[in-house]
Amino acid sequence: MFSLENKKNNKPPLIRRLYFQLVVFGAFAVAVAILLFTWKIGSEQLAFALNSNKTQAQTLVRNTASVAGNYLVTKDLGALEELLIHAAAFPDVESFTITNSTGVIFASVQRNSEGDIEPVFITQQIDPPTSVEGHVSIFKKSMELWQPVENGSLGWVRLRFSLDNAEKIQVEIWRNGITTAVLAFVISIIILVFLLKRPMRAIGNATKFARGLFKNTGKVMPFEKSAFEIEQLEHALNYASHQIYSSSKDLKDIKLALDAHAIVGITNQDGRLTYVNDKFCELTGFKKDELLGNRYSVLNSSQHENDFFKILWQTISTGNIWHGEIRDMRKDGSFYWVDTTIVPFLNKQGKPYQYVGIQTDITERKEATNQLQEYQEHLEEMVEERTQKLQIANSELESFCYSVSHDLRAPLRSIDGFSQALLEDCTEQLDDQAQNYLNRVCASSQRMGELIDDLLKLSKVVRSDMSESDVDLGHLARQVIEQLTARDPERKVDFSCTSECVVSGDARLLLAMFENLIGNAWKFTAHTENPQIRFGVEHQKTRDVYFISDNGAGFDEKYKHKMFEPFQRLHSNEEYEGTGIGLATVQRIVRRHGGEVWAESSAGSGAAIFFTLGE
Repeated sequence: MFSLENKKNNKPPLIRRLYFQLVVFGAFAVAVAILLFTWKIGSEQLAFALNSNKTQAQTLVRNTASVAGNYLVTKDLGALEELLIHAAAFPDVESFTITNSTGVIFASVQRNSEGDIEPVFITQQIDPPTSVEGHVSIFKKSMELWQPVENGSLGWVRLRFSLDNAEKIQVEIWRNGITTAVLAFVISIIILVFLLKRPMRAIGNATKFARGLFKNTGKVMPFEKSAFEIEQLEHALNYASHQIYSSSKDLKDIKLALDAHAIVGITNQDGRLTYVNDKFCELTGFKKDELLGNRYSVLNSSQHENDFFKILWQTISTGNIWHGEIRDMRKDGSFYWVDTTIVPFLNKQGKPYQYVGIQTDITERKEATNQLQEYQEHLEEMVEERTQKLQIANSELESFCYSVSHDLRAPLRSIDGFSQALLEDCTEQLDDQAQNYLNRVCASSQRMGELIDDLLKLSKVVRSDMSESDVDLGHLARQVIEQLTARDPERKVDFSCTSECVVSGDARLLLAMFENLIGNAWKFTAHTENPQIRFGVEHQKTRDVYFISDNGAGFDEKYKHKMFEPFQRLHSNEEYEGTGIGLATVQRIVRRHGGEVWAESSAGSGAAIFFTLGE
């Protein structure tokens, strides 16, 4: 695996250092450039020197050939020799030779080792060129020129011309070029060392700073005035340092939060644990060194089917996230439940190289769920049992109500009947006090009958089944007012009602509610001038509040807590008749519709009953 520390501690050899390579290769490039320039100049100078020597030699041999023609005709050998000595006065002439047309030498001179020209007596015959034109042959260090005299009919002039000067020029050029290249190489090294010292130091600092980026200290490197590209590198490294520091800090914060909340375990592609946090050890009871390197199977509780883990590994090994609940076993053998999410991390080839497991201890929740399930099962049994008991109680209540209705009415009818008979048949025998007693017995028996009827109505309200539908409360209110007006046409009551107010409820029960509410308002405005009854609705933010108000007798606010209790009356029977069951019935109807009811009033200022229906 790559190790930054190893790269840091192992110094590379000198030849692999960029500083050395830039200096040496830069100086070498300058030297090579100078040598190439020297080669070009030397080649050009050599060619120029050869052309100059050739031109000079050709001119010399032509002039000598033109003069030698007269001496060949006269065969004046002395003059020919004198001519050659004068023509060989050029320092580059090695030898001069004049032959006849067949190649017999008439005269010849050459330069000795001291550099002087002297005659040479050669008796041999040489082969002149076959053509009648001049001929030039260039060798390594000399050139040979043949010039015909009178188109070769009289003879030939041969000149050997040294090329040592041209070679010396080339050697001198190369010597100067090499010297210059060496000096340029040395000077280039010195200049490059000076020029590259600052940028290479900047690069070294940047490298050192880059090595410390993994520490995420958040520091920035100081800028060193150098090349633009290096300054840009410093800017880029500082920006990268800031970004890495921010990202690393975010990751550390996330890891801290994750470790503080969740149980975290990381495995390699073989399923062996490579990291566990403290909560992991705390939950399982194992130490870190006992878990790292082991598989998750060390926690296997054997409480899951074999296909459970097979499906789990098939899911995550294909790069998909798995989520579920696992029951594992602690080191001490106890079991626990964890809500688990396993996230595979993929390499460039799309294959998982490690898996991160994030877990939450849900042991208490699972136990509570199991207990709740057991309780629900028990609750269902209890509900069923109590429903049966309630049905029995309702049946018994219905029987009791029937018994009350039947068994109590008969004695009451007897009391009322015999009392009426005594009053009718024995009036003369009874004094006024006895008659008053009998009238009170009759009134009490009749009132007792009304109480029994009201109790039966209240019982029916509580026990009857509800049939919900859309009900227009305004229509019910107007219907009740029409019934009351028809029953008591002499009364004039100012009634106002909201135009339309549709709710969901039991029409029969709601009608009974309005009969009691509006009936009370009708009753308690009997002694009021210009009686008024109003039904309306107030639209609040969370609910609608309905009300029925009047300007009748009203009641004292300190007694309003008794208004909805059965048989509780705030007015005497002599003032307003009634049994005190009406508002109790209203309260039960409102509660059966999921609402509430309350009253507001002051004595002599009328009253208002407010109620809601539903939540």
